[in-house]
Amino acid sequence: MWYHRCVNRVSCDARLSRIDLDGIWDSLDGRAQTLLQRFGELILQYRESARLTGLADLPEIHEVLVRESLALLPLLTLASPGEVADLGSGPGIPGIPLAVALPEVRVTVLERSEKKASFLRIVVNTLELKNVEVAGEDPLAQPHPLPRECVVTRGAVPLPRVPDAARKLLRPGGHLLGFASAVAGDGLFASLPSGLVLIGVWPYSSGRGSACVYWLTRGGEEQ
Repeated sequence: MWYHRCVNRVSCDARLSRIDLDGIWDSLDGRAQTLLQRFGELILQYRESARLTGLADLPEIHEVLVRESLALLPLLTLASPGEVADLGSGPGIPGIPLAVALPEVRVTVLERSEKKASFLRIVVNTLELKNVEVAGEDPLAQPHPLPRECVVTRGAVPLPRVPDAARKLLRPGGHLLGFASAVAGDGLFASLPSGLVLIGVWPYSSGRGSACVYWLTRGGEEQ
């Protein structure tokens, strides 16, 4: 089974005992760091007109929105998807930072708000992100959404509804990566519907405290 392979890969990778945001940022090349700094500036510039965030300080935007998005990068590196969909992307979180860090991966940012989707198109054009597509839609509102290989999300779906979202959006063998508060911890998704497996939960620390990232997969035979 696909998820058995993932469990083995994760369990033998000591880097994933805890997510190191500083180490991830330092591992990016200069171009990627420059693009992400510019991305933070664009969020600040359009924050009010596009209703992007309540954060009004550039260092805070960079820390909370941009850098924390990279907490999913080690999981994506292990999963090695060819395509990623960012559900409820808002100001481009976490999809845009992940697309910058992984230019070989095709990223679709899904955002139903017309104002936010317009902002995301500005970001894509300004940063010249050839691997990013903006889609003004909410697949959870569709009766039969396109099955996805990999979905990432940050707060677009309440945690109790994440398993249902995963079953609806993922194709067999697909995975959903997201964020949760530190309070959730190891008890996250203690009971899952049939067909879903929790690969793991990993903590990380940032300027505003502790949180964690999780990895769910929908079971399925390898093709």
